Amino acid sequence: MKLTYITGGCEGGPCPTIYETDRGTLVIQGYVAGKQTGVAVRSVTVPRELLGDAASSSSVRRLTADAVSVSGQPVDPATVEGLGQLAENEALIEIPRPLHRSIPGPRHFDADGLSEWLARTEAATGIECP
Repeated sequence: MKLTYITGGCEGGPCPTIYETDRGTLVIQGYVAGKQTGVAVRSVTVPRELLGDAASSSSVRRLTADAVSVSGQPVDPATVEGLGQLAENEALIEIPRPLHRSIPGPRHFDADGLSEWLARTEAATGIECP
C-alpha cells in the first residue's frame, strides 16, 4: 500500500497523522485506544482538529472536547511502503474517505501544543500516550 501524507503531527514519524492511500481511502495513524494490541487494533485516538469536518464521520466517536476515537480496519505497518517506525503505542487504521467532508491541509502540530493535548487526553480518558 502506498500512502500520501495529508496532514498531521510529524510527517513520516510517530504522531497523529492522516494519509490518503493509493486506493482512495484514508489511513489514520494515532494512539492505541484501550487495551488493544498487535496489528488487530481497530480504533485509534487523535486530536479532533486533525480531522476537520471529517470528525463528524460515522467512524469517529468523541472522547473529549478535543480528542476523538476513529474506528476502522487495521493496517499492518509491514504492508505500507516507506512508512517510518511507529511508536509502541501507535497503530494504523483504514477508513473510507468521507464524502463532502474537508480535511485540513498539511500542517504540523507544534511540540508544546501536542504535549498539552496528550496530557489532557490522558487525564480525561486514561489512554496512555507517549
